[in-house]
Amino acid sequence: MPPNQNNPASLQKKSPILAIVIVVILLFLIGGGIYEYSTFISGSKKISAGQTTCSVSQASVPQTSTATLSDGTRVSISASLLDACSDHAGSWDIFHAGNGSVVAPYVADDWHWKFSVNSTKDISINSIDIIYSVGKDYWSTADSGKYPIVVLQNGSQLNTNYGQVFNISSSSSVYDLYGQVESRPFINSTLSVTFSDGTIATTSITAMPSIVPAN
Repeated sequence: MPPNQNNPASLQKKSPILAIVIVVILLFLIGGGIYEYSTFISGSKKISAGQTTCSVSQASVPQTSTATLSDGTRVSISASLLDACSDHAGSWDIFHAGNGSVVAPYVADDWHWKFSVNSTKDISINSIDIIYSVGKDYWSTADSGKYPIVVLQNGSQLNTNYGQVFNISSSSSVYDLYGQVESRPFINSTLSVTFSDGTIATTSITAMPSIVPAN
């Protein structure tokens, strides 16, 4: 038989249980709020619920273009999107892992592009930029107003700040570029390379809706 709601003894028995339930709920809500606030401030919120693996499908087809530098040196560049399975970069000024996207749903993983350069002579690159064909997503090795592009070669990071110069030997060089994921999915983009003599070469990176970040 259910307790008599008008019986004071019955109410006294229920009060401690009710109080415990209320305290547990409040602690849960407060703890979650503190976590959300701290991770928002630190930029470290990384994982959406239930995501544990990275979707790796066929990479985009590399697009190649050529340019001639002021001294007659012929160069070719190509780029493609490979995956979004690792974290090497963050938002503005962050050239290392640990700083995630600033717009929900929050992710830490980066777009990972393969970038190749072929040159007949030793050359230098002043900047690499990637920009969406539509929208505001923009990454750069030189422009501090944009999300950074972190450049790796054979697993070694080559830049830790904006504006660093990349020296390219007279051969075919391959680099891994990383930029913090923000807008999703990845859409058609343009990669621009500015060489030390001011020559700019551009190539396209095709959209790959099937490549999505996990964390």
